[in-house]
Amino acid sequence: MARDPRRLRRSIREKIVRDVRRKMAEQTDDVFDMLDERITEWAEEIEKRNSHCRRYRLFHLLIGSTPDKPGGGTVESIDCFDFPGEDSVVLFVERILLPMMQS
Repeated sequence: MARDPRRLRRSIREKIVRDVRRKMAEQTDDVFDMLDERITEWAEEIEKRNSHCRRYRLFHLLIGSTPDKPGGGTVESIDCFDFPGEDSVVLFVERILLPMMQS
């Protein structure tokens, strides 16, 4: 049985997401654009289902954004880490993005 990445320590899950962003930068322009488009599609799906998605650290890390602060500006701290269940950022990275980079 495959391991469930959602059970890994936070530092490991964050490293997985950081590593995929780094690996994306090493891809050809066509592959990078394909991956970036898939991330955008996924993020839009998540935003439709979860109005609080911008409170999740791994969401921001994957999409390359800075958390918003009420009233404008940015803030360094957010109060959630990864989405529960099938919406998990780490699951998306391991099930969708990494296989796309290997094909």
